[in-house]
Amino acid sequence: MPLALILLGSLELTGFPPYLIHVLGGTFLFSRIIHAWGVSHNAGYSKGRFWGMVLTWLPMIVMAAFAIVGSISAQIPRFQ
Repeated sequence: MPLALILLGSLELTGFPPYLIHVLGGTFLFSRIIHAWGVSHNAGYSKGRFWGMVLTWLPMIVMAAFAIVGSISAQIPRFQ
C-alpha cells in the first residue's frame, strides 16, 4: 500500500493527467477490497483473493512504468 501511494504521488508530480491517476488509484482500491473479501470468505484459494492480487499488481506495474518514463522525460531538456 505505501508503495502504491508513493507511485501515485510520483505520477502526480511528473504531470500525468488526473483521470489516469484516478483510474489507477480506483483500480488499486477496488482490488484491495476484492482481496479482503476473498480472504475473509475462504481460508485457502478463492477467486476474490486471486483476482484481488492480480488487480493489485497490475496498476502497480503500470504506475512504476509511468513513473520511470515521467522521471526520464523530466530530465530531458526541451527545445522550443
